[in-house]
Amino acid sequence: MIKVYDKTEEIWIENEIKNLSFSKKVALVFPNEYKVASSNLGFHILIKNLSLIGQKPVRFFFDKDINDFISYDTNRKIRDFEYIFISISFENDVENIWNYFNKTQLKNNNIIVGGSAVTLSPFLFMDFATNIAVGDSEEYFKNFTSVEDLEFINSAYVKEFFAEKYKLEKKSRFNFLEKKIDSKLLYEFKSNLNSKLIEFNNKFNKTSDTKTPAYSIFITKKSAFTNYFLIEISRGCPFSCSFCTMKNLYNRYRLFDLDEILEKLSIGYSKTKNFGLISAATPPIKYIREIRKNFPDATLHFSSLRVDSIDEEFLEIVSTLNLKTLTIAPETALEEIRFKIGKRFSNSQIFNFIQNAAKNGIFKFKFYFILGLKALNPIFDLAQCELAIMEEAKSIIEFIDQAQSLIFERYNRIPFFSISINSLIPKPLTFLRDYNFINLNLYKKVKEFMRKEIYKRKNIAIEFISYKEAKKEYLYSWNFVENFNLNNNLYM
Repeated sequence: MIKVYDKTEEIWIENEIKNLSFSKKVALVFPNEYKVASSNLGFHILIKNLSLIGQKPVRFFFDKDINDFISYDTNRKIRDFEYIFISISFENDVENIWNYFNKTQLKNNNIIVGGSAVTLSPFLFMDFATNIAVGDSEEYFKNFTSVEDLEFINSAYVKEFFAEKYKLEKKSRFNFLEKKIDSKLLYEFKSNLNSKLIEFNNKFNKTSDTKTPAYSIFITKKSAFTNYFLIEISRGCPFSCSFCTMKNLYNRYRLFDLDEILEKLSIGYSKTKNFGLISAATPPIKYIREIRKNFPDATLHFSSLRVDSIDEEFLEIVSTLNLKTLTIAPETALEEIRFKIGKRFSNSQIFNFIQNAAKNGIFKFKFYFILGLKALNPIFDLAQCELAIMEEAKSIIEFIDQAQSLIFERYNRIPFFSISINSLIPKPLTFLRDYNFINLNLYKKVKEFMRKEIYKRKNIAIEFISYKEAKKEYLYSWNFVENFNLNNNLYM
């Protein structure tokens, strides 16, 4: 269905794409809402590449209010298109696709699914997709001039590839859903699936050698980043954090050419002065200097900053950008655990960083923490796990107290801290894949403790990521599903 929408709120960056008519046979589906899709560069890459072969895709987004897909480009339905491309970045969005295809009668449609969620969990999509794409989408569009000639991975082959896993998974799934899973059986299952995923990615994960960074094809005030022109500074990550899938997702770290970045920024600059620099690693200081030099009145937004990659010069430049908040991801306040997971910087380094930021006029910080990096180690029994999780929680409170005190003592001002707490999601293709998922009662206990402690303090906001959504993400990543559904009793 088409939804009432003011087209003037959408500004296309390149006239060549803007002036193309929408395709009559190609749809591009993003199984989350418009504001998320419009800030997703993977989605923008597909719009560009399909447009370059003359098929500007009709876009569809998921509308939670009506529990269905909508389009601002057409009155037609998804099923009316011969080629249906689906871009999916988050495992939890798969249920929106499942629900649609379960209730929709299709007629020989070609359904091609790609995105980071597909690269990490290809088995979630093989029962409804015709083909899947794994890795960098640019590689699939190399030297092709028509949508009919594009070649992807046939889903029938994917199903055959994971057939051995399916036999084991059926038994494991039943026991897991009944909460009778044997730890040895679960370990065996996870090891087998992880090995198959590594083999699959080694064989099919395409890594692009493109010199051109991905960037926004259109901007809108309805985006999660209002009227921001987003551009990749790098792809992949130079680090190997043990809880993170990034290293396996992109194979290698690639820093894009500075001249290419400046050229694309100049195109975006004609439409907006807001730039979002997308990079898993902190951009090199040289890049920031040149961007600042070429676009002195631009507002820059960074992804999370890595403390051990930033010096005082970087902070001095950042202080001129009118940033209201700096984002840091210590993950844990326990230094020994932080070093073990691959983030080799101390609490003292973090404290020095935020004090230098305060010296440059920045007094708002967002911190990301993960609960369970110590406690969910499978060697612990439930009692040991509870002791360890409370140790993690208390260390975060102590960390916050010390950080605020240091700034207050020096500047006579209490900084504002926004704290985001997530539970560890032990996923395939990570070093912590064999860790446990936190027990709901224990999660509630530590959540209540931290809320009470934070309530006693000033200038601190705390947010806990939904337990239900985190558990669903865990279950999807290991394919603990039955007939396109999760067992509700498992995570409620």
